[in-house]
Formats: sequence, structure tokens, C-alpha cells
Amino acid sequence: MKFCQNCGKELLDQAVICPGCGCSVATEAKPAVEIVPKKAKTAFVMGILSLVLLYPLGIAAIILANQSKAETGGVMCKKAKSGMICGIIALGIFAVNLILLFSGMM
Repeated sequence: MKFCQNCGKELLDQAVICPGCGCSVATEAKPAVEIVPKKAKTAFVMGILSLVLLYPLGIAAIILANQSKAETGGVMCKKAKSGMICGIIALGIFAVNLILLFSGMM
């Protein structure tokens, strides 16, 4: 017997959907260690650096994070997501700074 990871209800071995909560039941075991491709690590580092130093690195972080999905079967790992989010935030800050600069408020 197996149990639903969402609600904890006991399931039949051949169950695909939990009768208790309606969530799909994982049929294959997930790896214990998350696969982090090199592009994802680079995206993470560039995303962090873009927040601190160079805003344009945010573009590279976003691109590399998206490219790393191909190496993990279409799923973006945590480091790639973090790098992408930092890159987006950095580009937003960069855009605001440019607007303020050219509007004479800085």
C-alpha cells in the first residue's frame, strides 16, 4: 500500500488519483538529490551578481536559466529559478534607474 503525499490517505497500489483529495499520485520515485546543471549554477551566480554589481548580467542569468531546463527534462531547478528571479529584479532596478536618470530625478 502507498499513501497520498498531499493528504496522507492510504491508496491502492495501482491508484493514479487520490480518492481523498483528487491529486495525482506519483508513479515513479523522485531522485533524492536535485540535478543542478552547470548552466543553472551559472544563472544563479549571474543573477546574484546582477543585483549587486552589473545589472545587464540579469539578461544572461535569465537566458541561462531557461536553457538549463533542457538539461533537466523541462523542469527548472531551484538554483536556475533563483538566478532567473534575481535577473528579473536586477533588470527592473536597472530600468527604474534609467528612467530616473533621464527624467532628471537622479
